[in-house]
Amino acid sequence: MTDRTNSVSASTDQEVFNPEETESLLWGIPESLVENRQLLETLVRAPKLLKRPAQCERLVTLGEAWLRNPGGFLNSSAYFYTFSAIAKDIYSREMNWVDFHHSELDMKATLGTPERAVTEAIPVALETIAWAKIVHLTLAVYPEVHDFCERMLDTLLGISEDATSLSATEHGLLHLLLSGELPLTCATLFTDHAERTALWESAKHSLNEAVAEIFDGEGAPMSEIFDTHRLLAASLLRCRQMVRWMGQKPGFRRKSANFWTENADINYEWLVRHTLRWSRLDGGQIFTGETLGTSRRFWDLLLADGGDDDDHDIAKLYLPCYRSRGEEALNLAFPPAQFHSEWAGVSTLRPNWFAEYPRLTVLSGSEPYLEMAQASPTERGVTTLEPDADVPSTQQLRQKLGIESSEDDEDDAFFGELCSRDWTRDTATRLELESQVVLFSGFHSCELTCGEESEPRPAIADWKENIHVSDENGDYLELSRSFEGARVDRHYFLGREDRLMFTADVVFTDEPDQTWNYRTVLSMPKEVDWYPQTETFDGYLIASRRGSAPRPRALLMPLAFPEWKQELDDTTEPFCSIHRIASGLELTRRMRGSAFCVPLWAYLDPRDMSELHTWRRLTVAENRKKVPENIAVGYRVQVGDRQWLIYRATGQRGNRSLLGHNLTSEFLLARFSAEHGVQPLVEIE
Repeated sequence: MTDRTNSVSASTDQEVFNPEETESLLWGIPESLVENRQLLETLVRAPKLLKRPAQCERLVTLGEAWLRNPGGFLNSSAYFYTFSAIAKDIYSREMNWVDFHHSELDMKATLGTPERAVTEAIPVALETIAWAKIVHLTLAVYPEVHDFCERMLDTLLGISEDATSLSATEHGLLHLLLSGELPLTCATLFTDHAERTALWESAKHSLNEAVAEIFDGEGAPMSEIFDTHRLLAASLLRCRQMVRWMGQKPGFRRKSANFWTENADINYEWLVRHTLRWSRLDGGQIFTGETLGTSRRFWDLLLADGGDDDDHDIAKLYLPCYRSRGEEALNLAFPPAQFHSEWAGVSTLRPNWFAEYPRLTVLSGSEPYLEMAQASPTERGVTTLEPDADVPSTQQLRQKLGIESSEDDEDDAFFGELCSRDWTRDTATRLELESQVVLFSGFHSCELTCGEESEPRPAIADWKENIHVSDENGDYLELSRSFEGARVDRHYFLGREDRLMFTADVVFTDEPDQTWNYRTVLSMPKEVDWYPQTETFDGYLIASRRGSAPRPRALLMPLAFPEWKQELDDTTEPFCSIHRIASGLELTRRMRGSAFCVPLWAYLDPRDMSELHTWRRLTVAENRKKVPENIAVGYRVQVGDRQWLIYRATGQRGNRSLLGHNLTSEFLLARFSAEHGVQPLVEIE
């Protein structure tokens, strides 16, 4: 592990983080939560209204509605209309359901969609922390609302206490927010509260436990919660700032110094680096798009709190809010840009930190929480409540979050499975490829259908890592997954000097006499167009950048297909196709045999997009005899005067040759030229 002992701590003259502020709760919220983000954004700006008693009264009315129905903006008309009036004070205009893509008539139907059930819990948890801050500010300005504030605080502390039963492994972010940040916020703000020390200790335990459970030791979260990594960074940043702020108070200096474990410090410092690594060129978060975490203040505090000199240099080179590329950047010695964690199921393949070079991130773990939409709200444990129902507030928030509680004594309150899901095994990895613009982002699926079957064969195991190689030539990742009657080996390679991305699925079947139908879809942003060639199977990905005219960003060649379409007779095997569908780029192939390969070559160098190009299926020989595809395959790719050679053994390895090159390896990707011969980029024995 790289030494990070030279981490730069927050300087005394850095911008002071005020624990009372609410707008920091918006840091890192992904685009997938945009509707709830708009409502949360209005709430966190509500403390600005505490200037006149009438506005304070309106805020208290909103709080009373929240106590009757926590998270009630989703289905409480009373809460919404009070909210709308507050929004008018903030934005000088009325809010209506259309602003948030809701209508009063279809509110219950909207709540009943899987997407709503999945994405509901995180904004409600953030809203809960926002109310802790609002209550403190309200009580300081208008002591006459003491009764309301006491009831609200009791509700919040009850939520915090019960949330300690949430599993940090299964519900990492919610555990962090509700059982960690919420009690720490209350301990920091409510200085006279009798349980202040107990809240502090509870937060200390929960936060350190959460960090130990959900990170790999080097700041990488499990791939299932990868989409929340900026939210995790933002929450930990707020917590660390509050701990530092409390360290200035009598009686808390030593407690503050001993708050974080060494493991928590190391994971956090690495998370700062990863937050940079997993940013797009526009500053947005990979996979989820633009986030509010791109604000300059968020990065200032994050880098000051947990960044080292390298992180500051990377931010100046890479982030748009700092970017100042100069000649001095070319002479800096940057740390490795690539990253791999088998434990987390996360791999970032990239040659360096410079913006003009491509970047590929692959997630091979279970499906992401924020994008998962399998079970119905009832299956998830989410209860739809009538507006302003007469239910105890803590119990109702549990229900709103999809958390079941026991009927036993209050001390034994138990938070059940949060948003329980139908963990049907998906057959996709996730990938994002960015080369000047985002070309692929989302699921990289794999479907296998045998014979006349109408349903794809189910996966019977998760993706597992076979091999990872990173050297001066590039980054290589090989995964494997078992299906009913088949196994798929999936390859990813991203070159350093060679600006190319290679991916391939090698399918091994237990039923070689059957015809197998293979289908994969690489998810693409709607802004990216597929421009196929008329007579050949290759094509270009076309996209614009920063308002510029659309231009080719990648040249794609499906190497298992014949180059010329006229060579393909769709009435005989093998059958193959490549075309754009709504969700992305779809490749299909039909084959009979014990093994076959479906590779895709993406050439990403913008300087050579107009060069002549071609590819060929090569003859692989063993003992002077041609071997079939279920034994080994080989391909040659040419762009301009540059050539590459690809070989993959699909059966038992042996001493074979192609293009006059002898080899016994399982996989080879190499440069090829008449002058220098074969120069391996990656070779797996």
